[in-house]
Amino acid sequence: MSMATEQKLPHEDRQHEWIRTMSELSGNPTFISIFIATAILCALDILTTNYAVSNAIGYESNMVLAGMLSRGFYMFKYFATLAIVVGIGGMCNGKHRKLEMTSYATLLSFYAIVVLNNMLVIFANTDLDLNLPKLFLIFWLLFILFGLVNAKRERSKTFQSL
Repeated sequence: MSMATEQKLPHEDRQHEWIRTMSELSGNPTFISIFIATAILCALDILTTNYAVSNAIGYESNMVLAGMLSRGFYMFKYFATLAIVVGIGGMCNGKHRKLEMTSYATLLSFYAIVVLNNMLVIFANTDLDLNLPKLFLIFWLLFILFGLVNAKRERSKTFQSL
């Protein structure tokens, strides 16, 4: 007669790791600040876009999204954006700090530019003419820029410690 032992399945280990990671993130003031800032910027994007489109002040220049604007889409976009913030934190888990900070800085800057564009439409009757290819280019350039800044900071810290 052999004694039965409980074996954990691989997905159980991943679930426990994810729960531990989320617990760590919820206690991290930097993560909380980034999460709140992203939530505010995303909400501002949704509110200003909806205001401009519904009052015929502006239009959605992203042709992929133009036909999808609805309350359901806005809710999906909001929660998907926040899920991305949580995903970045969970995937990097403090081990890849430069990538994590580069990703967050890119996301926050990108949303700030989009909100600025929407505010220009509403208050100044002009815009930055941000179509989908330009948005992708801006996002990519921001990521590269913040990646270079973080790499330079890391090199600077290394030289200071010598």
